[in-house]
Amino acid sequence: MHHDGAVSKLRMQKSTGLASADLAMMKAVDNAAPFDALPPGAPADVDIEFTFDYNVFSSANRRKPFFQPEAPKTQDTAGRHHGTATPSE
Repeated sequence: MHHDGAVSKLRMQKSTGLASADLAMMKAVDNAAPFDALPPGAPADVDIEFTFDYNVFSSANRRKPFFQPEAPKTQDTAGRHHGTATPSE
């Protein structure tokens, strides 16, 4: 992130294993930019890591996620998938 809050060189550090979730994660950071400016005295550019979690609902009585998940590569015991997007200088 640049001193003025702009983001450039957005990259994914760790994929969720689901293309649709990865795309949504990258779009979320991109759509949120620009962020507030860095405080006085901060470096001109900083690396910031965002971590995203989402739940996949399987019950017919629960709301459906906005994307249809593919077979996950990583999954914790609660059924959440994890990925990380990192904008770098």
